[in-house]
Amino acid sequence: MTGDPIPVRATGELVRLRGWKDIARRLGVDERTVKRWEETRGLPVHRVPGEARAPVYAYESELVAWLKAGRGAAPGEAADPPAAIEAAAVPAPRRPVTLALLAGAVVLLGVGGLIGWQRFADARQTAATRLEAVQSLAASQVAAMNERLEAEPGTLALRARLVAEAVAVLGRVSGEGNAAPTLRMQTAEAWARLAELQWSRDRPSLSDPVAAGRSLRQAAGLLEGLPGEAARWARARVAVARAELMAAQGASADAAGQVALLRAAGDLPATLAGRAALAEAGLAIWRGDDQAALRLATPVARARPAGSEGPLVQLKAQELVAEAHYYGGRGDAALAGYRAAAALAAACAATEADVRWRWALLRQQWNVGSTLLALERPGEAVAPLRASVVGWERLLAADADDGAVARWVMVTRLDLGQALVRDGQGAAGVAALRASVAARRAWLRRHPDSVEAARGLVTGIAALGDGLVLTGAKGEACASFDEAATVAGDLRRVRRLTVLDERTMVKMLDESRRRHCA
Repeated sequence: MTGDPIPVRATGELVRLRGWKDIARRLGVDERTVKRWEETRGLPVHRVPGEARAPVYAYESELVAWLKAGRGAAPGEAADPPAAIEAAAVPAPRRPVTLALLAGAVVLLGVGGLIGWQRFADARQTAATRLEAVQSLAASQVAAMNERLEAEPGTLALRARLVAEAVAVLGRVSGEGNAAPTLRMQTAEAWARLAELQWSRDRPSLSDPVAAGRSLRQAAGLLEGLPGEAARWARARVAVARAELMAAQGASADAAGQVALLRAAGDLPATLAGRAALAEAGLAIWRGDDQAALRLATPVARARPAGSEGPLVQLKAQELVAEAHYYGGRGDAALAGYRAAAALAAACAATEADVRWRWALLRQQWNVGSTLLALERPGEAVAPLRASVVGWERLLAADADDGAVARWVMVTRLDLGQALVRDGQGAAGVAALRASVAARRAWLRRHPDSVEAARGLVTGIAALGDGLVLTGAKGEACASFDEAATVAGDLRRVRRLTVLDERTMVKMLDESRRRHCA
């Protein structure tokens, strides 16, 4: 553990700690950990009333009480246990050891037995110390080391390897089922962190949803049956992550199962509850139920942000509300919602170091541009789409291993290409469309089992066909439509096309084929 332990003041004085840095130093962890503790474990942190983004502060006495209640002794996030805090303030009493007792022990066990027992105890202590060191090293590799490297460009693949190695170590230490609950929690959190590096929509990742799904299943298995509130919240965090992953892939049945688990978990911290509602809203959009999505996402979008993650959750809710309007055929309402989300993201990206705000801004620029394109306003769509493409390409240049950024480059290039073609810039538009389709083919080759990759290829080929029609290359366009229809048919045969896919992607593809290739 780093930093100084919290002193216990005999005077009862209310000592106030100002800012995340001071609170983290006193608890001996990093700032990201204390922010997570506020969200998931009720760390007693205060803000000025009425100011959602006001500076935080905390009282030492409340932090000590929180630690004594056992809330801070979370696996993988070391904090001084209550006994250690008390020991720092109160001298330990001396334990009298009489010569008679020692002599009796020697007589009873014999000198040889006593020496043997001592060697055995020393060996056990050495083994336990080494085991604890291994666990501590692995846990720090998962958390602190990755958090420090996250700010360094080009380290995604390295961070993923470090976490994978740590997971392997923790897995070997934990054994086959008789591991202590603390170790099981620690290992589960490592699997969850690995899943975040394997797939994420709002931060750097390898964009491998299949691998991320496997990692989250491992985390869920380790947490199953563990008692206590900390384990319940850990299960909820993993269930939310699984629901988000499955909803993003359109896996309705699997995502619905995770939503049911979250409902059964009972009361959740506000941020987790918000994320759970948004995962369910995303699932409703895939099912074509925009009204259900609005009912779920609107309260989260209107809520005052709470905690460090609150504004990001609120932004995602605003985006989902706009998305529900978009797929419900209310284009103007969707455009207004996306523009409001873009304004919030731009304001926060200018003041916050968290990379997720930069990502949010680029994503909202794409949302605005693609909505303008759908509203048949391609000339207006070009500027926000070009800004989004340029931003994503710069991020990809900083780390070529970032599959999530590479995916966004494909998505934004495709819409920019369509906007350029419709705005009369045919050659530039078709070039952008071809680049996006080539990247999508490579993506599917790397991830042949990914439904998202197959769905993306269908969309890309169909958009290229539309662009070719507008530039007069009708024969090549019809060949593109036929290829897209073949890939879509393969997805339908394995029942991986969603209701939304049929109503949007497939419907538009069929209309293009009838209009241009009959």
